[in-house]
Amino acid sequence: MQPADVQPDSITGIKNKRVFIETYGCTYNYGDTDKLTAILESQGCVITPSPDDADCILINTCIVIEKTEREMRKRIAEYQDRDLFVTGCLPKIDRDCGGTVIDPDIIHGHFQKTGARLSGNPAILQVAQGCSGHCTYCITRRARGPLLSHPLDEIVGELEGQVRGGAVEVQLTAQDLSAWGIDRGERLSDLLEAIGRVPGSYRVRLGMMNPDTLMPILDAVLDACKNDQI
Repeated sequence: MQPADVQPDSITGIKNKRVFIETYGCTYNYGDTDKLTAILESQGCVITPSPDDADCILINTCIVIEKTEREMRKRIAEYQDRDLFVTGCLPKIDRDCGGTVIDPDIIHGHFQKTGARLSGNPAILQVAQGCSGHCTYCITRRARGPLLSHPLDEIVGELEGQVRGGAVEVQLTAQDLSAWGIDRGERLSDLLEAIGRVPGSYRVRLGMMNPDTLMPILDAVLDACKNDQI
């Protein structure tokens, strides 16, 4: 069921409601959910622990394998009689999957406008979206698109905010972490060196990497990882 006052791809119309969020998939998806939570709370919403207490449902979907996609479609069908919002990878390949679509591509921009800082333990720090490859069999590449790296200064600023908020473990995440910076003329080792200069008592955990993008920079990444915080 699509609320009449909410436009597709928009989250700004969800205000002053009780929202239940159900998240599936990779760490990046959970990072999107953290940002969605901050956005919704800035709009007067309350995140509920149960769908029974919610005015609307938000499902953050994953489709990395066929079995998971079937489960996503099953969950969406189960909530069709509710005010349902769907984000994540599934609506990127099938906009008619059900519910009102919140395009995951808009989440980061909306989050930045809130001025909120994410903390939590572990804290999730998204550094890039998409992939630099062109594998025709990969549905994630279709869903998340070409590589789009976040600027280094923006990432460092977000990390500083997480550390000030009490994070002691920060997970760097992307669909391919070792591809970070390729589209900006930079390398992952540059980012890790900058992160290593952020003061505080915290550790950084590195997420998924692809051998094709890691091997050319492996020595530089290993050197950067000599920092005790990484």
